[in-house]
Amino acid sequence: MFMGSKVKTALVTLKSTELISDLWQYVEVNREDLVTVDSAVSLFSALAAHAVSKPHLLALESLLKEWEELLKTEN
Repeated sequence: MFMGSKVKTALVTLKSTELISDLWQYVEVNREDLVTVDSAVSLFSALAAHAVSKPHLLALESLLKEWEELLKTEN
């Protein structure tokens, strides 16, 4: 898991779902999507494959900003 706090994971999961829910109604971000960098990349790639407008790209950018702390590797 690349983030220690279960509470923080839950908050980021909810915020992520909120960010994409209007554009990708069929997707709900869950904890498993944010457990590893690989799972986050998989979700992001699936969303990017269906990005067809500027709002989609802006939502993906917002996701990256939201996930920034999660994606930092521990030394």
